[in-house]
Amino acid sequence: MKSEMIKVKNEYLDTISTEANDLIVKAIIKKDFTPKVSYWLAMVFDKIPSIAKVYASERQKKIEKYAKRYEADGEEKDKNGNVVNSWKKGDIVSDGQSVSLTDIKAFSEELNELVEIENKLDIERIPFDLNEEPKCTIEEMRLLIPLIRVEE
Repeated sequence: MKSEMIKVKNEYLDTISTEANDLIVKAIIKKDFTPKVSYWLAMVFDKIPSIAKVYASERQKKIEKYAKRYEADGEEKDKNGNVVNSWKKGDIVSDGQSVSLTDIKAFSEELNELVEIENKLDIERIPFDLNEEPKCTIEEMRLLIPLIRVEE
């Protein structure tokens, strides 16, 4: 069978880089896989954070490029007159969870292009025998499928 290198889109990095999925990755790594699969998974999950870091940095550049910015220093007070938020001229306009954008369409186009970039991990997909390896949950398999070649 022809060897196939692992390729994952940045979209996958978004998926795997969540706190919940980090726990799933840790659970996967703790499983008692055959030595070859265990070693291979450790290599793959070791490479992914460095690629995810570059992707996160590029995504942040896009956010900063299209983010609305305050035009003057200011502050927000509650009904008792206490300052609950303050900003300087040039700070990004944000409610703490989301950012206001100047051009949503252009931002979306650039972000979509970034998300679709395919990363080659320079690691071959490894045969994963469902009968030999420990059972995995649906959530674990969802993260493994892009990385393995399933055999039965």
